[in-house]
Amino acid sequence: FLLYSGLLSICRDELDRRTRALAFTLPVLCNVAWLAAAPSLSIDVLSYISHGYVRAGLGENPYLVPSSAVATSPIAADLAAYGWRPVHPVTPYGPLITQLETVVAGLPWSVDGMVIAFKVVAVACSLATAALIWVILRQVRPDRRDLGTAAYLWNPMIVVELAGEGHNDAIMVMFVLLALALSIRRRAAGGLIAMAAAILAKYLPALFIPLQAAYLWRTGLDPRRLARQVAVGVAVSALLAAALFAPYWAGIETFSGIRLTGGVGHTGSTPTMMLEVLSRVATESAIRPVVTAVAACALVVYVATRAINVRDEQTLLRAAAGASVAYVLLASPSYWPWYAVLPVALLALVPGRR
Repeated sequence: FLLYSGLLSICRDELDRRTRALAFTLPVLCNVAWLAAAPSLSIDVLSYISHGYVRAGLGENPYLVPSSAVATSPIAADLAAYGWRPVHPVTPYGPLITQLETVVAGLPWSVDGMVIAFKVVAVACSLATAALIWVILRQVRPDRRDLGTAAYLWNPMIVVELAGEGHNDAIMVMFVLLALALSIRRRAAGGLIAMAAAILAKYLPALFIPLQAAYLWRTGLDPRRLARQVAVGVAVSALLAAALFAPYWAGIETFSGIRLTGGVGHTGSTPTMMLEVLSRVATESAIRPVVTAVAACALVVYVATRAINVRDEQTLLRAAAGASVAYVLLASPSYWPWYAVLPVALLALVPGRR
């Protein structure tokens, strides 16, 4: 991280062509090199395989059958060799991720090949995110495009958690930035569809819909043209959601994985610490819904306040970055290190000299 900080100081000013080539090529090579390393800090990529195998190998619904059911399957021993443990419940992810998991687990590959496949997807999406940062900053802040792109590409956490561990957050983040890139180019339909894809990967990007809507409303598009684009975007997004959910839909139980894995008190987070403190003066069962409600209301108020102040491209990007940081630091019911991937990508869109 000290070297990373030094690199950013070099990139504060626009780089010459040779230096830029080095600055952007070396982290790409580093990402590719990490594909050969097995995940060692978490078992998430192995859980992706088990979620997919529930569908592809067992013929069950991963939104109803926990991934631990794979413990008695033919691939259990190979997963265990990587350190997998049958501890995860039903999948908490959106149907876009679940479809990907099913496809990968259904291919005639070994577990080794499946792990590499998920890591390849993560690296490809991460590098696409870096390219989108460059594209967005070229339009919004061309004097900061080198700094913002390097801030993402060289961030050690990004390299370790995406190239090293293969976390599926890379897919969500890529679609969020694609939505922002299309929105600031006045392509409302494409921006809405891309944001819908991000939500269908992991549900968190729903947080940005008010910000995106405020920007589209206030950026001077002809009202009729905007209405047509929004109608197309909403219609296509609805069809996409219906198509992706169709093979797995189980009513409200489809979202039970979020409740089981995202409850307050599971890992270090601000709501978890609030619960720990307040449970000294009242029962945990009584305090838990209060903490959840307070955190949710605080986040809603924050996002609404930022949406009111969205006026142009810069305020949209700052609002999105601020909302992602506020969620992770204040409102997220649980916390894992890779939750910082989205804030890092969005903060790279608002680079300053400090």
